[in-house]
Amino acid sequence: MHLLTQNSTVLEVNLTDETKEIAGYLCNSANVVVQGDSVWNFKVYYTNDIKIKKPNLHTPFRQIKGVLMEYKLLSNNILMNFSATKVIDEKVDKSAIELEEGYEMVEPAKLKAEIKKLFTNIM
Repeated sequence: MHLLTQNSTVLEVNLTDETKEIAGYLCNSANVVVQGDSVWNFKVYYTNDIKIKKPNLHTPFRQIKGVLMEYKLLSNNILMNFSATKVIDEKVDKSAIELEEGYEMVEPAKLKAEIKKLFTNIM
């Protein structure tokens, strides 16, 4: 499977038979190859046991149908590793995600520029 990301980087996902347990869930693995200015290889782990429709729709990993439990992201030249340690299966109170008064919607390009500026200032 190949995916062209917004910045013209090709993301190739190859599902494997490898499994491991993460946070009490049996997870399958996929090898990911990112082809941009250079080539970068890494593994992601996901589970099909958490029933969420299209959990990765708005991520670079949208080809993977299960919930990501372990993955990596490279953003602003910072490699970030994410791994689930616990899954809490409960409904979220809608008041917990209501927008505060005065909330300002920001376009994705502006948000990305602000984040890049923050990372530039700390490095």
